[in-house]
Amino acid sequence: MEDDDNSSADLASIMGFEGFGKKGPRKFDVEAMFEKTRRTARELMASNVGSHQSADTGSNIESKDSPSQMNEDEEQERSQDEIMASRLNSIDSINNEDVIGSDDNVNSEDDMGEDLDSDNADQQFPITHEVTLEHGSRVVSALALDPAGARLVTGSYDFEVRFWDFAAMDAGMRSFRTIMPHEGHQVRSLQYSITGDMILVATGNAKAKVFDRDGFELLECIKGDQYLSDMAMTKGHVAMLYGAVWHPKVREKFLTCSEDGTLRIWSVDDSTRQKQVIKARTKQGRRIPVNTCCYTRDGQYFAGACQDGSIHIWKDNGPYIRPSMSQPAAHSNGSETTCLMFTHDCQTLVSRGGDDTMKLWDIRKFKTPLNVAQDLLNIYPTTSCSFSPDEKMIITGTSAKKGEGGSALAFFERDTFDKVMEIGVDDASAICSLWHPRINQIILSCSNGKVKVMYNPKYSARGAKLSLANVRRSSPLDVVHVNKDIITPYSLPLYRIPRALPTKRKLEIDRSDPVKSRKPDPPLERGKQGRTSGGGKSLAAYMVKQMAVKRRIDKEDPREALLKHAEAAAADPFWFGPAYAKTQPHILYRDPEAEDFDPTKSKARLLKDSEARGHDPLKPM
Repeated sequence: MEDDDNSSADLASIMGFEGFGKKGPRKFDVEAMFEKTRRTARELMASNVGSHQSADTGSNIESKDSPSQMNEDEEQERSQDEIMASRLNSIDSINNEDVIGSDDNVNSEDDMGEDLDSDNADQQFPITHEVTLEHGSRVVSALALDPAGARLVTGSYDFEVRFWDFAAMDAGMRSFRTIMPHEGHQVRSLQYSITGDMILVATGNAKAKVFDRDGFELLECIKGDQYLSDMAMTKGHVAMLYGAVWHPKVREKFLTCSEDGTLRIWSVDDSTRQKQVIKARTKQGRRIPVNTCCYTRDGQYFAGACQDGSIHIWKDNGPYIRPSMSQPAAHSNGSETTCLMFTHDCQTLVSRGGDDTMKLWDIRKFKTPLNVAQDLLNIYPTTSCSFSPDEKMIITGTSAKKGEGGSALAFFERDTFDKVMEIGVDDASAICSLWHPRINQIILSCSNGKVKVMYNPKYSARGAKLSLANVRRSSPLDVVHVNKDIITPYSLPLYRIPRALPTKRKLEIDRSDPVKSRKPDPPLERGKQGRTSGGGKSLAAYMVKQMAVKRRIDKEDPREALLKHAEAAAADPFWFGPAYAKTQPHILYRDPEAEDFDPTKSKARLLKDSEARGHDPLKPM
């Protein structure tokens, strides 16, 4: 049997598959390991003793009892613990010398602790660097980042939505697309879908819109009948929208809230009618506008904040007759609650109120708030708040009144609501704030038309860092425009460039132009401003006068006006000539200017003819 095993082992080694297959447990030779440790300890001790002896050769003081003269027998009698301890101490000393190098570079434990604390602070607040995006000159009221943190959309009071791509932008930070969802309506809310391929836009219009990630329209919700009193019977909203959010689990589902006092659930597959209508009511049962709405992270509940300061929470699967949870006095009555946001555990809710407060709620005990932050000025209806990636911090922006200093971006601890720090924003109000968990960057929109992107190069990933790394390439289409007037006094009027007028004068000229000012037509009534003023007592009289003035009938002889067309009628008869050409004889008229014409003979002939017929021409018939 042993011969067979040996032969199979030799065959396996020859064929080259001896080491393949499942390996057995690793075996350790404990005695050999201890022997190796003892040998290494003896060598280190011998080297240390030799160094001490070489250092003491210059001195004449030698004693038989000194440690340097210890024989090998006494060294071997040392315990194994002492040998191991001496070995470890020597190794530690060597490592410290190699790492530190000299005493000047050795830092104390306190200094190292301070460095660690500073690193943690930088990691906790990515605010060491800042990039500014220029949206325009009006208030930037909404912003959203896609789930990957690669694209940013911003909306403003100038009715425009701009698209920003961090990977495609260069250091110039220019948007690649600008759209206007509804002309003349401010942008109130923006949000990417859970897959990042669609953008939900809510403006001051009653119809929400859905765009793809490149800015092309996919869907527009329908508007309801504003003359119906029951909002459940309409197919859509009948008043301006305040907000719109996507469902966190269902890709095609989204929720909108409006001034008509309803929340409506929609589907991308059907925009002709909402799926559900939820009515918001006061304690007295009256209709109340809904200022903002949001879903929980699991999508089982959604919340809405009303204009009377109340917050209501409904189940996503119904029933919607009354809220599942309600807090009627969450904020002051008449103040607009501008933001609601749930944590990932779906049990904690933070609300940003128009009464200059921010409150943290536990929906299991919805009677009193857990924490309250006061004196946070809020004058914009879209001021938002956001959680940090670990949800231990809450950030929100504050507003600033004109001439009363700047605003700030404040950081609060979630557990205690203690203000950790704040970042000042000069000459503008901080409105929308967003702390993206994937790229660890903070985006802040301001009232001066700018968007600030704050990051830390060490702890932030992608985002604005990609744009700064791209080198701007010059293009032949880049032309430097010089704002100077070119005066050409001797050029023709066709090629003469008019000089620039002051803004005030230009506005006055445009105001006097009915086309540019879009002046409506005056009413069809008499009066100083009416279209029929001075034209008669009725519209018919006015039209007759306008026709008479236009054709000048009162100043022209009718006979002369008819004789103007005599030659054309004789040359090409159209009205009467063709109809009577075959039935009527040729008409001859006596020329009064002829020589043989005698008016008395004509009269005598006329009397003769009348007598022949038995009629007196002098008597009336």
